[in-house]
Amino acid sequence: EDDGHRSRTFNAKLGITPIENLDIDVSGRFVRSVLEFDGSSGGVAVDANNETETTQRNGNVLVRYGLFDGAWEHAVGVGFNEDLRDNLANGAATSFSDSQRAKFHYQTNLSFDTPQVADASHTLTFLAEREDESLEGASAFSTVDADITNYGYVGEYRVALWDRLFLSGGVRHDDFDNFKDATTFRTTAAYVHEETATRLHGSYGTGIKTPTLSELFQDFPAFSFFGNPDLTPEKVKGWDVGVEQRLFDDRLTADVTYFNNRIIDKIETNSTSTSLENINGISRIWGFETTAQAQLAEGLTVNGQYTFTHGLDANREELVRRARHLASLNLNYSFLDGKANANVGADYNGRQRDISGDTLDAFVLVNLAASYEVYNGIEIYGRLENALDQDYEEVQGFSTPGIGAFLGVRATMALF
Repeated sequence: EDDGHRSRTFNAKLGITPIENLDIDVSGRFVRSVLEFDGSSGGVAVDANNETETTQRNGNVLVRYGLFDGAWEHAVGVGFNEDLRDNLANGAATSFSDSQRAKFHYQTNLSFDTPQVADASHTLTFLAEREDESLEGASAFSTVDADITNYGYVGEYRVALWDRLFLSGGVRHDDFDNFKDATTFRTTAAYVHEETATRLHGSYGTGIKTPTLSELFQDFPAFSFFGNPDLTPEKVKGWDVGVEQRLFDDRLTADVTYFNNRIIDKIETNSTSTSLENINGISRIWGFETTAQAQLAEGLTVNGQYTFTHGLDANREELVRRARHLASLNLNYSFLDGKANANVGADYNGRQRDISGDTLDAFVLVNLAASYEVYNGIEIYGRLENALDQDYEEVQGFSTPGIGAFLGVRATMALF
């Protein structure tokens, strides 16, 4: 039978400046949804009367204060997110999970100039953060009750020399609760040659990604998928180098970038598609990305992007669900003094290997959108997604939406 999805979403955002140089931003989001879905047997989708009822709560508070005309900035932030899910089969509860995450951070930025020395502009940044994460859940197969607390510390220095050479270097130290502590770094460089409107840029850095509590402990029996508490963090080293060129009085901007990444102990779905595992050794990902943006006429712009990615895991097998060829093209026209806007976009996704070893076909998605301001602050808008009603798969055995039409009204007003 057709499976449906119902969702109610409420958003709120408030920004105030009670005194000069003090900004307070508060935001919140509440989502209540019901998703119907089928089951799985031996890796193949089978018809079933399953539902997931989800309640999501999200809230953030950010306070920023500037001293010395903004040269010394301070920011304190608090964020909270909860995701509560109840799974049912034929109306009876089968499992539940309640994941929560709270994050606290303090960041300070100090900016100063030394015009007598290389006409330089400097920025120093320090960040300290704490993240608390918990997961509680139960199913017919297992129960989980886990929590972790992680601390992170970041220092960064950025400098601009002669308004041509831009350099940065940053170091991050993570104090993990259930994994070995890690120190990573990143450095960047860019040089602008204004006489030829050329910009050279590059970066090198290291990173680490720890498994989530869900990946470690959470089971999804409806999909025969289970957590793996033996997972270890992924570690990465990567660099890129590129050139950007502006032409025709900046009406055309093009960029070509080569990237190369090495991932150690990459986390992937195992050969039986029942859990995640670390692939021992080094996975290699390299390729290049090209972007271009042009103003064809007054109000008419076009931008395009193409990415070639070659990825092999430590076993020298092609990475799954990572297409070698990705491309997009977008045409936007703004007219009637900016009151009206029309947009046409096309996205190409090349062939890619799925977990089963089968190859998913390439596909093209075309999207259309338009908007018109009928009155000051009141706008009607509409969009057509997958306008060609393309039948495609991003994950084998899971269908994707066909053509969809959306129409709405957006109103903006000043309260004070």
